[in-house]
Amino acid sequence: MLLIFMGASCTGKSSAAERIRSERNLSVYSGKDYLRLSKNEVEARKKFNEMLHEASCSSGWADNSLIYIVTDKNDAEKLNLAEHAVFVHFTADASVVKERFSGRMNGNLPKPLELMLEKQLKNWENAESDLSLDTTVLKTEDITEKIISFCEKVMILR
Repeated sequence: MLLIFMGASCTGKSSAAERIRSERNLSVYSGKDYLRLSKNEVEARKKFNEMLHEASCSSGWADNSLIYIVTDKNDAEKLNLAEHAVFVHFTADASVVKERFSGRMNGNLPKPLELMLEKQLKNWENAESDLSLDTTVLKTEDITEKIISFCEKVMILR
């Protein structure tokens, strides 16, 4: 199974991925993590695309299942696995996202970063997905339960 977690920064993608990773023993990649697969960027991308394809073709929670976390909408649009992957869109109120990001910055959120977050949220509005989660008030446990439940329903339909 291939899960694509997509959305703006600080919407809960990594927290949910980490919890599902530990519960279901999945690999998790985010951004350009795939570069660690090879010293050569082209070869690393090729290997990663093969891994994505294998995961998208596997059934159930197979050993090659993985989660790919995407913050840049352009990266999500480059994925040609829509019919086989489960796309999960994460969002939250702008004020909550800014508060979460501020926590990463020791309580300080410079204006350029605030504007970047607003732009990310705007870019992800109305994103096409199989499941959309507003994480403004949801706890990580609730988020992961919803994702796992959804994925298990998808497995039955495949």
